[in-house]
Amino acid sequence: MQNGYNFQIKQLITMKQAEIFYIVRGLLYRDNIHNPEKEDWDKCIDIHKEFRSESIEEARQQAHSYFNSVLEVLCESKNVIYENDEQAQEDLKDFYYSGIKKDFEDRDFGMNLGLLFCRTNDKPYICKNGMVFYNDKLIRVFGYQPQNFRKQIDKNVKEEMKYLMLEKLII
Repeated sequence: MQNGYNFQIKQLITMKQAEIFYIVRGLLYRDNIHNPEKEDWDKCIDIHKEFRSESIEEARQQAHSYFNSVLEVLCESKNVIYENDEQAQEDLKDFYYSGIKKDFEDRDFGMNLGLLFCRTNDKPYICKNGMVFYNDKLIRVFGYQPQNFRKQIDKNVKEEMKYLMLEKLII
């Protein structure tokens, strides 16, 4: 049984060394005039904001607050009051659903806004254009077909909770 405890302690130490931060990232349509074949990316809202703090809980709260603010602003633009994600999902379809069928699978060209957490000790990927991508974990999504992300989000939230619990134990 000693080996099991040693393994758990090593896991906790590794987790503590790997602090996490949050990113709100997404690409949404600016209006309901979309032409994916023409790639009118100037008609898109590109969102990318990182949230880092000494306290994981504080960074998490800031990221969720920002995510909510984005949805509130989008709702205001439609003269709708933001109540919750499900209601926003229904009222804000123009921002993530083009209605245009694309590619050989006849799928819609859809957009999303995501809230992700990342470990600081994971090596990021840097594109030629300078954009940085992390080995991120999706924990909240708004947009096209959110149900497709449910299992992934549930798994990632459980992992995130381990970091939050560990922070409370150490402080």
